[in-house]
Amino acid sequence: MYALCSWWVRRSSRKRTIITVSLTLFRRLARRNLRNYPRCFQFWWPIIEARAGQCEVSAGDLLLNPVFRWVFLNRSEKLEAFENQLTSLEAALGVAQFRAFHEQLLQDISSHPIENDAHNRLLSAMTEVRAILRFSSEGQTITLIPRCKRQRTPDFRADKGAQSYLVEVKYVRPPDKLGEYLLRWWQAQKEVAQAIPQGLLPHLKFEWKPVESRGELSHNEIAILKDFFTTVLQHPEQARELKSGRLILRYLPNRRLPVATTPLPMKAASSEAARKGVFTKLERILECASTQLATSEGRQLRIVFLAINLSSDILFLWPERFEERFEALCQEFEHKGVQVVTEVVGYL
Repeated sequence: MYALCSWWVRRSSRKRTIITVSLTLFRRLARRNLRNYPRCFQFWWPIIEARAGQCEVSAGDLLLNPVFRWVFLNRSEKLEAFENQLTSLEAALGVAQFRAFHEQLLQDISSHPIENDAHNRLLSAMTEVRAILRFSSEGQTITLIPRCKRQRTPDFRADKGAQSYLVEVKYVRPPDKLGEYLLRWWQAQKEVAQAIPQGLLPHLKFEWKPVESRGELSHNEIAILKDFFTTVLQHPEQARELKSGRLILRYLPNRRLPVATTPLPMKAASSEAARKGVFTKLERILECASTQLATSEGRQLRIVFLAINLSSDILFLWPERFEERFEALCQEFEHKGVQVVTEVVGYL
């Protein structure tokens, strides 16, 4: 249970959902909770305000972002970790670069009209922080590379002695955009309501056709999904079905955990299809990152830092095969002069 010091929390008889939280309440509690963490307040409050100031954004939209949600819920362990992380980031970058990093992130977050796009940009920025701290902990000096309007540039340069590295940071998300949004929405609902909604896991109650195209979910698609989820929350006893363009989703009340009866050959085919989809995405990301790194002149070594987050719903029957193939993929790019550094990250 998370401690929320407000009348809204203490009224246990009232059903709480992310859609019942007002924007006024969200801003008031977020601001108050951040006050106990000076660096977090200085860094995160302007970003939260920038998103909350968007004309069509609701508190429910903001609560889908885990950073904003942890601030609202006053998750002390998360906020303390962020406070320490920001201290380390400023030490790694220096005061001037730290401010520049924050100003660029604030500008990026302010410019996105769609909340889901802003969320993904924030994930990318947090991955950059992870990469900066990793290289800095290895004794390397970090220099941020200014962006060019007509050219995509690496994220930063890492120097140690006579050795210099150009680093491009990429965050690898689950390939199914609909499944990812479903899990994101349900996780937010669970944390805010302090209860598990409609079953132990969302995939026990929902069936959907994956959306795996390169395009992100549109503003209209997200609006349709929000209405669908809201209706399900209000009437959990009724079956629901959604078919709109790329969105094919069904809610099944009173569904139980199914007994796995799928034959092994079918499981193997599904596993291989999932593996192929993931590797197609990884290859595309590495090709894109390599192109960005190749635009820079000089004799610096080139590194792609990959933070990989793959959904637990992706079935790999033989994970060692995935690791072997991924290692071969990394070696392929190393032959092209690009070193691949990876970290496995949790879901955000």
